[in-house]
Amino acid sequence: MKPLQLAALMTCLAIPASAAEPPRWSPGIAFPELVLPSISDGQARSLAEFRGQKLMLHIFASW
Repeated sequence: MKPLQLAALMTCLAIPASAAEPPRWSPGIAFPELVLPSISDGQARSLAEFRGQKLMLHIFASW
């Protein structure tokens, strides 16, 4: 591979990595307040109700 082609390839690979935003959430920081409808009864449930417990959010999209 020619040096110019190699430099262009390396630049193209490096640009997306440098443009990536740092995550807004990290371990130890409280998750933002979120209210979603319950699957069982449809009533609004807040994440604050489950503070201190393990919780699994199942997010599904059928594209």
